[in-house]
Amino acid sequence: MSYYPERIICLTEETTELLYLLGQERRIIGISGFTKRPKRARKEKPIVSAFVEANIQKIVDLKPDLVVGFSDIQSEIAKELIQKGINVWINNQRTIAEIKSFIIQMGSLVGSYKQSLAIIEKFDAKVSRIKKITDQWNRKPRIYFEEWDDPIITGIAWVSELIELAGGEDVYITSNFAERDVILVTINYRLGSLGWFAHPALSKESPNGVSGNYGSLDMIAALKWVKENISAFGGNPNNVTIFGESAGGTAVGTLLSSPIAEGLFHKAISQSGSGIPGPRMLTLDSNNLSAEKVGIKLAAEFGVNGDVNVLERLRAIPAQDFIQLDDPIKDAELISGFAQVVDGFIFPYKFHSAFKNKKTHDVP
Repeated sequence: MSYYPERIICLTEETTELLYLLGQERRIIGISGFTKRPKRARKEKPIVSAFVEANIQKIVDLKPDLVVGFSDIQSEIAKELIQKGINVWINNQRTIAEIKSFIIQMGSLVGSYKQSLAIIEKFDAKVSRIKKITDQWNRKPRIYFEEWDDPIITGIAWVSELIELAGGEDVYITSNFAERDVILVTINYRLGSLGWFAHPALSKESPNGVSGNYGSLDMIAALKWVKENISAFGGNPNNVTIFGESAGGTAVGTLLSSPIAEGLFHKAISQSGSGIPGPRMLTLDSNNLSAEKVGIKLAAEFGVNGDVNVLERLRAIPAQDFIQLDDPIKDAELISGFAQVVDGFIFPYKFHSAFKNKKTHDVP
């Protein structure tokens, strides 16, 4: 009896490429439409997904024993498949070290640990040869990498690392900011259900009649602090650039469409993220559950129903319980479903609509 997965679907191209390199392509029964390497994969394997969309029924009909995906952007696909009883493994490799770890994990999962280790050793040897050359350079070329142009999305961590390993210098690498007279401010904000929980009782309590978006309000509060205090640190309150990567890039995208963030920043950089995935309407949504209905369902998981002392009972729930449910399917459906709330006040429009209709802030 084999304990290794025999029928694997790859929602992104790197898993497909890796399994081919490991000589385990026979296990692949479905691939992403973005697959480029090896070329023969597109001829040999059926396409079942794009990046943020997938043919769920086609995947189910193929009867996989494992589906492998990448990042929170594919969380909706993962949720649907988990609800149908399919095993899903979502990775979030952002650095070279994390990519190496993924190679080892994937290799071990299909019984090819030694082959996966050989791939890493080959990569390290190649890097060593390149560094012997680039270490002789008197000047490092400064590199700008752009993944998308509208809105601008720049590379994630491993891109910067590869640029450095190849002898270059990423213009966005944070460790050099201070050397260039840049004041760098990092912020914290509430996440998940603590950051975007909406509920009719909270909306009723609010003077603006809205709820949710608390994580976004944390970001806006931080930007107000920067505007009021950055001069004391040698910064210029009239030249503030916001930037983030992945979820941070998504945050940048959403802030571009918030009227209450107007004037708090003057440039924006979204690195491997946008404001497009996952926004919910506060009260009405023909395609998905509204944010308030998701909040009602989550409250019900803690026995909070009806409209009597709702807020008092919700606020008595320990924070740790509130951010994670015992049931993994419900956790994926509810806790993982929290995102930007289109409430008509903090966010009047879904980001893609705001961008399309030129309702975003006019900043470069």
